[in-house]
Amino acid sequence: MPLELKLLARILLKPELAGTIPEDALKGSGSEAETLRTVVGYLRENPSTLGQASAYFAGSGHEAVIEEALAEPLLNQGEESEFNLEPEVEGIVEKLRADQQARRGAELMRLMVAGNATPAEKAEYAELHAQLASSKTGNPTVETRSKH
Repeated sequence: MPLELKLLARILLKPELAGTIPEDALKGSGSEAETLRTVVGYLRENPSTLGQASAYFAGSGHEAVIEEALAEPLLNQGEESEFNLEPEVEGIVEKLRADQQARRGAELMRLMVAGNATPAEKAEYAELHAQLASSKTGNPTVETRSKH
């Protein structure tokens, strides 16, 4: 199951988590990512229950994706209150971010190898490369440290 669907299901089960999802985790492509962005936006603007959100999206182009997300077998094994979804959501967000960084890094590398990278793209590649290196060593870059 795509990460976007896993995240979507958890947000629908615990809608208050929509406000914790950073924008950069919502930059994926495809119908799952589009539905995730739409549902997160809706829940941020309209705090709702699962039933209210499902009713809002009934008949929309997002309904099938929402139904697919909520059909995840692990989520249907127990009562909602038995799950602590926050750590799962954080883990999925981190995986989405890592996947997006890897895709962007590969795209930038192709541009650099082809000799078509702009100075801004070269700088972005250097920043992504530094972030990757710091994540492997566990030491944040200077820029990352200054943001916290």
